[in-house]
Amino acid sequence: MSQQNPQREPLLELFRYGQLPKWAHRGLLLASLTAASYWLYFSIVKMELLPRLLAGETLILDAIVGFPLVLALAIVVYAVVYWATKIVFIILSPHWLTLPPDHHDPELTTFDPAETNPADSEHKQDK
Repeated sequence: MSQQNPQREPLLELFRYGQLPKWAHRGLLLASLTAASYWLYFSIVKMELLPRLLAGETLILDAIVGFPLVLALAIVVYAVVYWATKIVFIILSPHWLTLPPDHHDPELTTFDPAETNPADSEHKQDK
């Protein structure tokens, strides 16, 4: 957490840049992949989407919209489980999260367009 910018929310900074320990990250990854896999199993196998698609028993709307929607929602399920669990980690035990060593605060970074790049000035002199 940056000491130079006290108005910045520390929880938002942990949510954005915080890194979990490797064992927690692996567990979080496993939980997210399990949830996404169960979603795919439920929608494709339990609801018999794939067998109906292969047998030609589905409507054209199910084939064109339904199957890609099921795949897209698997990504959403993965992300929801991952980020919701990370929020729980931040609220219950924020001391587990660490900021990366190359953490940089974009609000503290200034860009002056009047500054010239030395490579550009050398290139202009060659012409």
